[in-house]
Amino acid sequence: MCTLKDIKTVPGVLKILELIFVIITFGIYKGAELSFDLKHYKSVDTLATGILISAFIITTSLLICYLVGQSENIKQTFLESIQNLILFLGLVVIGGLGIDTWKSGASSKLTAEGLAMSSISLLAAMCYLLDFVAAVIIYNRNK
Repeated sequence: MCTLKDIKTVPGVLKILELIFVIITFGIYKGAELSFDLKHYKSVDTLATGILISAFIITTSLLICYLVGQSENIKQTFLESIQNLILFLGLVVIGGLGIDTWKSGASSKLTAEGLAMSSISLLAAMCYLLDFVAAVIIYNRNK
């Protein structure tokens, strides 16, 4: 049974924002064919893609649970908090490396896209941080 009661909560709204920001970040990253182009860290592109796909899959799964009214089961475990913290850290890394890579304008053709992707990645990270704090508060309240 689909219910909007859980979506209207702070974690539910944050899940929607996280999903929107992750989709936009991934769209810019792959659509503009951005590359971090770091000499010593060639696997950063793979890491960025993996973090964005993981964020999409995890957030979509949690959002579906919220839609079918199973958020109480999720809130009784600490798993959502851990996932939010890991995704927060990963998106901060992507955003920080992206800003560091494209701030100099070395590849002027993609500088605007790179900075936009990095900024939206940091916005998504802030949503995950807020979601982490909310999940910890709710978990402690339910103990």
